[in-house]
Amino acid sequence: MRKFSILLAFLVGLIQSQAQKNIDLLGFLPFENKINDIWGYTDTSGSEYALIGSEVSLLIVDVSIPQNPVLLFEIFGDTSQWRDVKTFNDFAYVCNEEGGGLLIVDLSNLPNSINHQYVSAIDTFDYQTAHNIFIDENGVGYLLGSNISNQGAFMIDLNVSNRFAPEFVGLYDNQYVHDAYVRGDTLYTAEIGNGTFSIVDIRDKSQPLVLARQTTSRAFTHNCWLSDDGNYLATTDEKPGAFVDMYDISDINNIRLLDVYQSNPGDSVIPHNTFFLGDYLFTSYYRDGLTLVDATLKNNLVEVGNYDTSPFSSDIGFEGNWGVYPYLPSGHILASDREEGLFILAPTYTRAAYLSGVVFDTLNNVPVNHAQIEILGESALKYSQFNGSYHIGIADSMRYDIRMSHPQCQTRIETQVLLETAIEKVLNFNTACDFSTPIKDLNTMQKVWIEGNASNGQLLIHFKDLAPHSRIEMHDALGKKLLSQENKSSNGFIVYEQQLATGLYFISFKQADIPYSFGFIIR
Repeated sequence: MRKFSILLAFLVGLIQSQAQKNIDLLGFLPFENKINDIWGYTDTSGSEYALIGSEVSLLIVDVSIPQNPVLLFEIFGDTSQWRDVKTFNDFAYVCNEEGGGLLIVDLSNLPNSINHQYVSAIDTFDYQTAHNIFIDENGVGYLLGSNISNQGAFMIDLNVSNRFAPEFVGLYDNQYVHDAYVRGDTLYTAEIGNGTFSIVDIRDKSQPLVLARQTTSRAFTHNCWLSDDGNYLATTDEKPGAFVDMYDISDINNIRLLDVYQSNPGDSVIPHNTFFLGDYLFTSYYRDGLTLVDATLKNNLVEVGNYDTSPFSSDIGFEGNWGVYPYLPSGHILASDREEGLFILAPTYTRAAYLSGVVFDTLNNVPVNHAQIEILGESALKYSQFNGSYHIGIADSMRYDIRMSHPQCQTRIETQVLLETAIEKVLNFNTACDFSTPIKDLNTMQKVWIEGNASNGQLLIHFKDLAPHSRIEMHDALGKKLLSQENKSSNGFIVYEQQLATGLYFISFKQADIPYSFGFIIR
C-alpha cells in the first residue's frame, strides 16, 4: 500500500505539471481498464461519488475527500468501449453497446452497499444495447441509439413502484439519435449520422413531433446541451478540428449560429461532449483535455480555463479526456481520461476580456467577410461575418497587438490595445481590398478559383487538390447562401448557371480543416 501511495503521489505531481489555466488538480485515481463516460451522484448526507464507465464495468468512487478518492464498488458487464451512466433520485441507469440490457443500481445505501439488477425486458421490448442514456427532470429515461427499431430515442418511465421494472412510454424514431437533452416536453437530439440536431415536441410521447432541424457546422452532431434560460443550444461535432457551436433557438423558425469555439485553433483535436453550467461551458477534448469557456456573450465564446488530462501530444485520436461532470454541489469537476483515469478538479471562474468590431473595405465600400482577427501571441483567432462584424476575446486583462488579415485585403495591426475583464472593447478595421485579382494569383487560395462571366450565368468554380467530400459554398454580401455543393472528387469544377446581379460575392471552402473564403465583384 505504501508503494502505491508513493506512485500515486508521483502521478499527481506529474499531471499537475501539465498545461493548465484556472483549473487545479485536487485528486487523481488510475484504473486497470480503459474508462469512458462519467457522471456524479450525491447522497442524503452530502457525500459525493463518481460513477464511471469502464470497458468492462461500472465503477463507483467516493470523491467526498477529493485528495483521497476511494473505489467502493465495481459492477461487471459485457465488454464495451461505450458505457454511459445517468442518475435519477437514488438510482443509476447504465447502458452499453454490446449487450446485457440496462443495468439499474440502487445507490441509496452508499457508501456501505449497493443493490443492482440487469433488465432486458421492458414491457414487450427486448432491450439489449444503447449507445447513450439521458434522464429528464420528470424521471423519463431516453435510451439513445438502442437496438430498438431505428435506434432513435426509446423512452421509459422510471417513476414506477418497482424501480427495477421501468415501463415503455414512447419512441422517437425519425433518425438515429446519438445523444440528447430533454427539458420539460421538448427533446433536443444530436443526430450524428444526419449531421443535425432536432427539436422535438414530446408532450404526447406516443407521437413525437419534429418542430425544427438544424445542420451543425461540421455536420457530425455528437452531443447537445441547453442553456438555463432555454434560448441557446451548444453542440459538438466529433471530427478533427471541429467546433463547439452556439445556436440561438429562441425562435425555432429562425435558428441562428451565433459563434463557434475551438480548442487550440488550427490543431486537429476532437471535441467530445460539452455542458452548460450557468454562463460557462465545460467541454471534454480527447487529446486536449478539459476546457472552460466563458459563454456570457453567446456570440463570443472565450476560453478562460483548461486542464490537459493527457500526457500525450494533442493530435487526432479518440484517447484522452472522454467525459466531464460539472454538477457536484461542492463545485468540484469530475473528468475521465480514457488511459489515465479519474481527475477531480477545482475551477476558478473568471470573465473574459472581449473585443468586437467591424472590418470594412473603404475601396469598394463594402464589409469584409472572413477577415482573420488574431490576438497576437495568443491562441485566439476568429473570422468576420458577412456584415463585417467580428467577436473575439482573451482570458487575461492586459494590452495586446491585434491583427486583421485577408488574402485580398491590406493587413492592419493595432498595437497595445487594452482588453479588460468583463468589458467589451470596440475596434473597427478599415482596409482596402482587391476582389478583382484573379484568384489563382493568391498563394493561399490556389485550391479554388473562378472563371467565366457570372453576369450572364456562365460562372465556373474550379477546385484542385481539395479533400473529397468537402463542401464549396457561395454567398452574397448579406450572407444569403446561393450555392452549397459537395465536391465528390479532389479536382473538377462547379457550374453556376444563374445570373448574378452587380455586387460582392464570396466563395468559401475548407482545406485540412482550415476555412478559407475569398470575394469577387460583379460590376
